Amino acid sequence: AFVSGFRLSNIAAKINEYTGQNLIGESAVARKYDLFKRSDNYPFYLDFMVPSHTISSCDLSNYDYYHHVDDESERMDFDFMSELIEALVPAIGTMANTKTKEIMLYGE
Repeated sequence: AFVSGFRLSNIAAKINEYTGQNLIGESAVARKYDLFKRSDNYPFYLDFMVPSHTISSCDLSNYDYYHHVDDESERMDFDFMSELIEALVPAIGTMANTKTKEIMLYGE
């Protein structure tokens, strides 16, 4: 899996630290197509300068049906999605409950 806007903050490193796994990385395809700027949450980054990343495993190169008429639920890998979500739980809990600001935009 990867995080959109990987180079904008330390969120991927923190997720990997909190989960004890190399769970989140960078997608060269997402960087090439600048998927962070194409996301629905990009305006939150622009207006509020808060990390507004998306965690994804689909970077347009590994799923032929992304935004396609044949993109139906039976094509989705629910086992993988469940495993990824379960693996992310420690990171989400830590980020939500930390007393200090741990997720930083680079340049802050």
